[in-house]
Amino acid sequence: MAVFATYECDVCRHRVSINGPHEFYRDSAGNRKHYGHPVPVSVEAKNAGIKGFYFNFYCPVCDATKEAVIAEFKKPLDDIKCWKALKKHFIEPFCDDCGGKLYDSTAEGLKCPRCEGGHLRRDRSMHVWT
Repeated sequence: MAVFATYECDVCRHRVSINGPHEFYRDSAGNRKHYGHPVPVSVEAKNAGIKGFYFNFYCPVCDATKEAVIAEFKKPLDDIKCWKALKKHFIEPFCDDCGGKLYDSTAEGLKCPRCEGGHLRRDRSMHVWT
């Protein structure tokens, strides 16, 4: 089940979004590509199988959305087995640029990096679970 959520500063109205997890596959060159959900985006994706998951997190240090792999399997899995294996293969995400912690739905209450006076609050009208 994926989450799509937006957080807004309660003072300056700065907005940040997070979403995921999303399945990915590796192409013949080893590049990571979006797999698609609930069905594969291409024949190539279907034939490759699901190699892992990524998530679009929020990095408050960089004040940006950052994509990070949260699980990668040794061998591709089907669309049922991959979800069952996610927790076992979970990789703690950190920002590739600053090395800081990345936030998913835990962004609630973070100090706003723009105005530094407010806090990020979930915009309930933009929160969707699929």
